[in-house]
Amino acid sequence: PGKAIQEIAKTMVGSIISVK
Repeated sequence: PGKAIQEIAKTMVGSIISVK
């Protein structure tokens, strides 16, 4: 589960950066 959470967090961070 930890790995999945890390991947989701990375995707969220990427989305935030893209929006910015």
